[in-house]
Amino acid sequence: MVRSLYGLDVLLDDLVPCLVGRERGGAIRVCAYREGNPVVELVGGRDTGKTALLDALFAAYKDQAPLARADFADSKYGEPGLVAGVHDEEAPNASPVTNLLYLVSHKLGLKAGAFHRPVRFPRLHLGLLVVTAWRPDGEGIGPPGLLRAQEELLRIVTEDRPDPRRRRAALRQWVDAVISNLGTLVPVFPGIDAVIAATLQSARDQLLTRPDRGALRWWGEHLPYFQGDGLQRLFASVWDFRRYGERRREAESLLVEAFLDDIAEHYGVVRKWNRAPRPLLLLDNGHTPAGRRFLDLLCERYGQGAGGSERPAVVVTALGDGRAHPPPQPDIRDLPREWPKISLGIPAVTGSAIRAMLNATPDYPAELPHLVERYSGGRTGSARLLADEAVRLRRSGERPDAARLLDAAAPRLLESLLPDAEARAALTFLAAARDRAAALRLWAAFHPDGDAAARVEQAMDHLATARLQDDRAVRALLLHQLAGDPRWFRVHLNLRAGYNPGGLAEYAPGHCDTYLHHTLALRRVEPVAHAMHRRFADTPPARWLASANLICAAPHWRGELGPEARGRGPGPDRSPSYPPSPEPPEALGRPPEPPPPGPPSSDPPSSDPSSPGPLPSDPPPSDPSSSGPPLPDPSPRPPACAACPPGEGPDDLHWAIRRLLTTVWRLSDPLSYAPRPEDIGTVRAELERLHQAKRSEDTTYRQAAQMWAAGLEGQVRAPDLRIPEGEGS
Repeated sequence: MVRSLYGLDVLLDDLVPCLVGRERGGAIRVCAYREGNPVVELVGGRDTGKTALLDALFAAYKDQAPLARADFADSKYGEPGLVAGVHDEEAPNASPVTNLLYLVSHKLGLKAGAFHRPVRFPRLHLGLLVVTAWRPDGEGIGPPGLLRAQEELLRIVTEDRPDPRRRRAALRQWVDAVISNLGTLVPVFPGIDAVIAATLQSARDQLLTRPDRGALRWWGEHLPYFQGDGLQRLFASVWDFRRYGERRREAESLLVEAFLDDIAEHYGVVRKWNRAPRPLLLLDNGHTPAGRRFLDLLCERYGQGAGGSERPAVVVTALGDGRAHPPPQPDIRDLPREWPKISLGIPAVTGSAIRAMLNATPDYPAELPHLVERYSGGRTGSARLLADEAVRLRRSGERPDAARLLDAAAPRLLESLLPDAEARAALTFLAAARDRAAALRLWAAFHPDGDAAARVEQAMDHLATARLQDDRAVRALLLHQLAGDPRWFRVHLNLRAGYNPGGLAEYAPGHCDTYLHHTLALRRVEPVAHAMHRRFADTPPARWLASANLICAAPHWRGELGPEARGRGPGPDRSPSYPPSPEPPEALGRPPEPPPPGPPSSDPPSSDPSSPGPLPSDPPPSDPSSSGPPLPDPSPRPPACAACPPGEGPDDLHWAIRRLLTTVWRLSDPLSYAPRPEDIGTVRAELERLHQAKRSEDTTYRQAAQMWAAGLEGQVRAPDLRIPEGEGS
């Protein structure tokens, strides 16, 4: 079954046919750019369908037009017959560019369909032959026959007025010796020696012509800074290639121009009249060093007019942020003219596309598309994997709830996005750290014998290489994996301690937002409610809401409680876990009934004598004990809130703040489905209550009541809930 490309079909149906001059079915299409095709670059993140698009284009055009494909990230350019390392080989007679030109000219020279003649590359092959096989210093010439042939040719080529017959004989002898010793001269092409030999054989025919004709004339005209005729200039130019650096780059650029001019000459008057399809180059991973090197040369020569109006169609994919570029359009002429290259962003897969993926079992829960979109990050491949897993669960009779779906799919998603298993494990462990300094402290506390800086840097580099360092979906997947780790509480205790250098108790004033964020991740709701109640009177509403937004983005633990978590001693590994929250059930998701009129009860919210009380002060972040804290003080009651009336227990405002924080935190869980109407009502009512308690003309809390309620209904979560700007009435 052929699957949709979800947003990229326009490239198959409209854009690429305009570049090639053929539709997928073979119908003739008018080329959009009469002055010559630009390079079309498709930019997107990992798993966004870039390679799938190239697969579809290859399948569609392999019998319609001359076609070549290469993968710059593969050590063999994606060609099994090559030796690994051709994508970064630097030798006196070879480079990644010359290796690629050998490959694509061979592929484009194959017969495409019954009525299309193969493309010939006389200029390029002549240049490649001389660069590859000519050793002006005699270095590395092993076979005696080849050495004698080169010495004879060198003597004749350097003569002022060589005899034409002697020169042709010497050239013939040298080329024959080169072809006979191809494995020595071009060791990177062992699987296609015969092909390269045929290429060099065609180049020999050019060498044996008069220097003022054909390909030799072209090289003579393009090497004006060397002396002699075309043949003498071509052989002398090898020194440029062998000197590396900028001189080599200039030589490679000239080879690229020869490649383009050969294609342009192939499309003469007759082929233009017959509207023959242009060659199609499919280049994957153009963001790599090998890709950038070739594409820079190609665009440079495009800018100088090489290839004229008969340039090939070049489609290249690159890893990057697709949002920084316009999406593909049906009509290529509507796209911005960033000559000689047009960069297009691969659109995120959302809405109807995700619903189409799920329609194999149309009785899926209504909220499931939102979950797939959230955890796929808009990546087509990730969304496809999640949708397929949801369909599998439905067909097996299970409900594809968020936790079950993520438990099955998250490991495979992360393996696809972060292929290095060691780096992936490290990133999972560090997922809760909110900055690099916190990550370093955390790693050092749990791995005191290792080099924390090097290990964290290695993991972060892997994330950056994948262009995923700021990706919310990837962090959510990593946190989901961490949430089942028995080290969850010790991790957050260590991270929290890093924001408490003074060793304050958790109910003490002065804690920052990030400390409270990790406190909530430890399921300690009441200390957060105390802190936010104390801040309420003196903090501007917008700043107070911004703090709540960050704090309520705290991740949720999903592990199982063992006996040691209930205060009965450490487990077999002698490293006790932090116990369950001492807060009542509503603190973790179910809001309590509104308090009755009159003074609120003086009983604290944690009145179960079996529930452990507050933690002692945090250990220093560098203290190894922070990776295995002592069990908490079993005292059942938290201290009285300093912002509540003395001796009266939590007041109405305290309860409002507590309910607001717990509800927003629960609704911001990435695994949560659509909120219930009563949850939205709670958020709206409590923010309105804060507005009334403020007793000022500032309507920030009242505006936030509407914004946050609407945002949460629309699947927006902390820390992305909107904060009203400024004051208003």
